[in-house]
Amino acid sequence: MKRIWFLSCAALFVVAVLAAPGAAAIKLSFKLNGGAAMLLNGAGDLEEFRKGEEAYAADWAEGDTYSSTFNWKKLSLASEFGGEVILHLTPKLGVGIGAGYIGVGRKGDYSLNYHDTWNASGGTFDEKEDSKTVHDFSGSAVPILLNFHYQIPLSPRFNLIGYAGIGYYLGKFNHDYNYTANYLLTYTSTIYWNQKGTVDITYTQKSKATCNKIGFQGGVGLEMLLTPFISVGLEFTGRMVNFSDWKGDWEYDYSSRTRYWHEYLGWYSDSTTKFDDTESGSLWYWDWSWSYNSKDYASLGIREEKPSGSTVKNVRPAEINLNRIGALVSVRFHFDI
Repeated sequence: MKRIWFLSCAALFVVAVLAAPGAAAIKLSFKLNGGAAMLLNGAGDLEEFRKGEEAYAADWAEGDTYSSTFNWKKLSLASEFGGEVILHLTPKLGVGIGAGYIGVGRKGDYSLNYHDTWNASGGTFDEKEDSKTVHDFSGSAVPILLNFHYQIPLSPRFNLIGYAGIGYYLGKFNHDYNYTANYLLTYTSTIYWNQKGTVDITYTQKSKATCNKIGFQGGVGLEMLLTPFISVGLEFTGRMVNFSDWKGDWEYDYSSRTRYWHEYLGWYSDSTTKFDDTESGSLWYWDWSWSYNSKDYASLGIREEKPSGSTVKNVRPAEINLNRIGALVSVRFHFDI
C-alpha cells in the first residue's frame, strides 16, 4: 500500500508539471549509473552479530587445551546500478523518477578446537573435538526513487550537479548457515582392551526474509557534455535506509552419527539421528549468555515467536541498514520533446 501511494503521488506530480500552462518544449533526460559504496556500519545488526561470533571464538580459545581460528570480515561494500527519467522544469532544476538495484554479500567462517589427554583406569585417554561454522550472508534492495536535481553550469561543457530525494526500498535478505563437528575419544591401554568413540554432526540452516522501507538518498558531482545529447558524470553519493520489520522463513536440517569401537569387537555400535523442520516468522536480534563465563554474545535468526529463555536477553526486531557513501559513474542522454 505504501508503494502504491508513493508511486501515485510521484505520477500526479509529473502530470501536473506537464500540464502547466506556458510550457514550450519539454526537456527530458535519461540517466544510467553504476558503482560501489562503503557501508557506514557493516549493515547494522549483521556487524553486531559478526562481532558477537568473533568474541565467542576468541573466548573459547582461552586455556591450554582450546584454540580457535576466525576468518570473517566486516561487510563493507555494496554494488549498485540504476536508471532515472528526469523532467527538466528549468535549465537548472529537474525532477526524476527511477529505479535501481543494490547488492551486498559476505561469507565468513571460524573453527573451534579442543584437545586433551590424561591417564586413568590403567590407560591413556585422548579427547578431540573440532568444529567449523560457516555463515554466508547476501542481501539486495530495489529502490523506487523520486529525486530533485539541480545543476550549475561551470563552462559550456561542464556542469556541477546535485540531487536529493526519497525512495521506497524493496529489501531481501538471505542467510545460509553450516555447522560441522567431529568428536573423538580414544582409550589406549596395555592392560585392557583399546577403545574409542566418535560423533559426527552436520547442521545446516537457510533463512530468507523481505522488508520494505522508505529511505533517503542524495549526491553531488561533475558532469561533462560529450555532445549536446550525451553527457557523462562522476558522482559522490550518500544513502540512508534502515530495514527493521523483516518477515520470512527458515529451514534447518540436522544429522549426527555416533559410533563405538572395541579392540576385540570392532565397530560394535553405529547409530544415526536426523531431523529437519521449517518455520515462518520475524527476523530477531538477541543476546545469549554463555554459562562458562557469563558473557553475552549476539545472535540473529527468524523465529515464529519472540526468542525467550533464561539465557536470552535484549530481544528486538533485527535492523539491517544500507547507510553508505560511495561513487557512481553516470551516462545521461538528453532529449527535447
